[in-house]
Amino acid sequence: MKIKTQIVTGVNQALNTSDLTILSRRNFVRKAALTAGAGYAAMVTGSAHAQQQGNRQNAGRTGRVSQPGSDRAAEVLERRINAARQQGQLAEPLWPVNNDEAVLEGFIGNFSKTLPHNDFGEVDPTAYQQLLQALTSGQREDFEVIAAGGNAKLANPRAAYSFALSGCDSHKIDMPAVHALGSKRQAAEAAEVYWMALCRDIPFDDYEIDSTALAAAADLSSFTDFTAPREGSVITPSVLFRGQTPGDLQGGYLSEFLKLDVPSGNDSIAQVYYHPVVGDDYMIDVPAGLRCSADSLRVVEISFSLMRLRFARHVTLPSMCIMTLPIRHI
Repeated sequence: MKIKTQIVTGVNQALNTSDLTILSRRNFVRKAALTAGAGYAAMVTGSAHAQQQGNRQNAGRTGRVSQPGSDRAAEVLERRINAARQQGQLAEPLWPVNNDEAVLEGFIGNFSKTLPHNDFGEVDPTAYQQLLQALTSGQREDFEVIAAGGNAKLANPRAAYSFALSGCDSHKIDMPAVHALGSKRQAAEAAEVYWMALCRDIPFDDYEIDSTALAAAADLSSFTDFTAPREGSVITPSVLFRGQTPGDLQGGYLSEFLKLDVPSGNDSIAQVYYHPVVGDDYMIDVPAGLRCSADSLRVVEISFSLMRLRFARHVTLPSMCIMTLPIRHI
């Protein structure tokens, strides 16, 4: 069944005096968008002139425009060398582990995607050891002999052996071990993911009244080792599935920047996007889960509809699916 879609566009109107006197989040976003558009136009038309003017001013102060080999170039080189020396003197961090690899049989708590698995989803131990050997040596030939469970390949497996020329070396940055598979924290986070799946087609604005969202909040409140935001001692629908960074609990679930249309000259760009249709679900049975574990890629057809952001489904689809899978518009 074909469903026609229409993008509504409008003509931008400048904010009037009364709008500017009201300090609100919505007015700020609108004003910022208009200002950004005007600023971009000014930047495009005036950047060349500004560059020329800056060069003339610089030449007037120093007698010449800065060139390679100048005092500034030498200072930049010195600053970067000093920064590299300071970062190189940092102590090597300890890399804690959760011991799942040694404690759990079949390596069920460790990464094993793209490797062969049995009918229970357990990785082939020989292939897993090949992966460990390759990660230890870092040699290309060791990665080439790792047994594959399907037609997919490991993504950038030698990244740990690369070098970044900006910032601190990645091997100088520590991170805590992931929580053990049998821990209370891991159980709580798994439950949150399952509830997010059940709530993926509930509008964010309906969390306060929807029975499934209410059940999710009540159930997640019962987990003792769970760091999700709470109101008092419980997780309420208003903070359900939210993060813990500054500002995460303010306003609606989605930013106003994802809701308001974007001014573009005499027109505006409607904030509508292609999303998987409600109820079009995948990997919902054991065989599909096993195929995912082996990363055996198959060509599937996903149906999309054009609409505004409203559900969790709308903001969780990996962009890779859109780029690589056939799309059917309905």
